[in-house]
Amino acid sequence: MQIPSFSSSKNIKTSIFYVNDVHGNAKQMEKIEAAALHFNNNENRKDKNTDILKLCSGDTLIGANDKKNSNAIDFLNTVKFDAITLGNHEMDNPMSKAAEYYRKITPPIITSNLVIPKNHIVNNEVITTSYVKEINGNKYGFLGIQPFDIASCVTAKEWLEGIDALNKEKTIEKLQTEIDKLEKQGVNKIILLSHSGFEAEKEIAQKTKGIDIIIGGHSHDEIHGINKNEDGKYMQNLFYAKDGKPVIITQGYKNGKYFGVLDVEFDDKGIIKSAKNTLNRADNYSGNLLLSYHTDKNLGKPSIIGSVIGKHKMPTNGMLEENPYANILTDAMRTELKTDIAILNSGNLRGSLNPGKITDRDVSEITPFKNEMTIIKLNQKDLVDAFKFSGKSFLSSDMKPGLLQVSGMKYTMNRKGELLNLSIIKDGKDVPIDINNPDKNVVYSVAIDNYYASGRENFSMLNKINEKDTQIFPFDKDKLAIDYIKKQQTIEIKPEGRITII
Repeated sequence: MQIPSFSSSKNIKTSIFYVNDVHGNAKQMEKIEAAALHFNNNENRKDKNTDILKLCSGDTLIGANDKKNSNAIDFLNTVKFDAITLGNHEMDNPMSKAAEYYRKITPPIITSNLVIPKNHIVNNEVITTSYVKEINGNKYGFLGIQPFDIASCVTAKEWLEGIDALNKEKTIEKLQTEIDKLEKQGVNKIILLSHSGFEAEKEIAQKTKGIDIIIGGHSHDEIHGINKNEDGKYMQNLFYAKDGKPVIITQGYKNGKYFGVLDVEFDDKGIIKSAKNTLNRADNYSGNLLLSYHTDKNLGKPSIIGSVIGKHKMPTNGMLEENPYANILTDAMRTELKTDIAILNSGNLRGSLNPGKITDRDVSEITPFKNEMTIIKLNQKDLVDAFKFSGKSFLSSDMKPGLLQVSGMKYTMNRKGELLNLSIIKDGKDVPIDINNPDKNVVYSVAIDNYYASGRENFSMLNKINEKDTQIFPFDKDKLAIDYIKKQQTIEIKPEGRITII
């Protein structure tokens, strides 16, 4: 569906190539770079009067993984995005390290709702609250926002060194102030690069005036086309601002599966009169050779470690069901660290494996975060409390924190998020835990990463990072999975009934 078409010789045509939440996925970045090159050449040849923009709304870098972040920076610079904003994963580093990354990024970094202390290492030399780009005499204004709860989205709040984000209400006020400044400069085509999630983006679209387009991110929504109303198939993404002017919101899912192209036509007052939005599969493009060179330089050449048999699609909703790829990772965690059980948060899984030969890089793409593996001790009550808390995901609009993926355990929940049963698997047999009267004196060794072992995402019952019997290792779960697969040689991807939802 398009908004009503309007034809005028004064109309301004704009074509926007956009991505969000690529999460450092090297293979997909190579394909997106090839798609961007195709976009540049085709669009420019087709119509020299069309203004071309390439935009990114955050989470291209991936936490504290230095090699992957270097590769992601090469991606941003090679594609030559016109503007980007920061996601929470670009801020999931000590700011001294993050500032080094930001200074290597050549596209302008726009952040409009961060509160940054005076003389902070991240300052106006590396980021800006707004940005104006002129193309063919036409001015485009850019704003950018981060999650309102940024302090709870990073591994350690202290890494932010005093940086915080404005809450939703104050963010809307700040955006309107910045919009008004841009309009006084004669800018009437304004684009918000948002890493705040679709629900917030809808509200911003309707509670401000002056924003024309929101290139969204963070909530990983897959938004096709342009739709005035939700019809059960496509999400509504056409809204109207306080002054009645149309606002289009885009999002392209996650992990580099898609890139988007938004074609719009503005009248001379900067009002969108027609538009077309298309999500395109990055897998339809072969990897770009230049970026492949950068990838090998940054990550090292991949090595074959084993084979995969069976092909299982990624779960329809990976946050609320068993993920067969998580089974491999948690088995590796439990086996290699020799613990009773293993626990992995669903949000840590960012990819899948294809049948046939697999490499160490393939495995690392599935879990790109640079956490530290940890062994903690949990009693039965801790476990029951953790699984009951994870059930809140069924009642959350963003499905967070997500269910706990497991090895050496199995459990059943209903769709209200209520835990119905929980068992430890010992010597091939299920040993039930009384979820109504868990025994604090029965303790298990648990393989987990330091993110959840620090009680992140409000899992306070898992916060054992400072206990005297906690062990922390200087590597992440991908190393364990690589070692595990090398020993197995052949692994089968399949669901095993570890998590049952009724």
